[in-house]
Amino acid sequence: MEFRYREFGENIFEQLFFEQKASQNTIFIFADDMDKNRGIEWFSKYMQFSNCQITTFSEFKELLFFSHFPLLREEKRVIGFYKSLDRESREFFRVSEYFDTIDIAANFFSLFSELNEAVIGDLGSIVELRKQQKEMYEMFKKIYLNYSSFLEKNGFTDTVVLHKKENIDYRNLDGIEKLIFINPMSFSKLEREIIRGAEKLCQTLFYVYGSEECYGEELVSKEFELKCRHGSYALFKDEF
Repeated sequence: MEFRYREFGENIFEQLFFEQKASQNTIFIFADDMDKNRGIEWFSKYMQFSNCQITTFSEFKELLFFSHFPLLREEKRVIGFYKSLDRESREFFRVSEYFDTIDIAANFFSLFSELNEAVIGDLGSIVELRKQQKEMYEMFKKIYLNYSSFLEKNGFTDTVVLHKKENIDYRNLDGIEKLIFINPMSFSKLEREIIRGAEKLCQTLFYVYGSEECYGEELVSKEFELKCRHGSYALFKDEF
């Protein structure tokens, strides 16, 4: 794992493309779509990139969770959630029609996505929940089992089911020689697991703003970590 540091205000893309002219069998991984689009502009001007891939980190993650089944996304996963509600959960959340579930589903998917990213199997094992919180969490866990069954029965999958530590699959890195991460802010525990495994297969480089004192092999910005140390876990925060 190697780090290349730049001062804030300097052009990180200029250093990247000066040093990485030979880009065969490389994946360039940008923090978000905005940085990715800027990267593509630089590539088109200064580099040949026919043998490399350009992704955001979210797109890179999807390469490493393989499934034979299509992912449910956006409104289709909300429909799946709605169809997974039994009589008890409908009464608990006072659901009478599909549109009543949209906000509930958003909280459900946000919660289990955060738990996956934090590699937490059970929220109750690390957070002391109040009575109302515990009741809601137990209901969400029941819906999660129903939703998982719905997906299996209908030949679909979802990131809340698929994106778990035990499902990381590096087959799509076969033949890849180098992974280059550009301007990342921070990584979740799951993402750090992904990178630790990937660096055993490929050369791994990070182009980051700052210095070794604020960003290094622990793969987290110290400043960002202080802001995010008390994670909300969706509905289960103090203000609930």
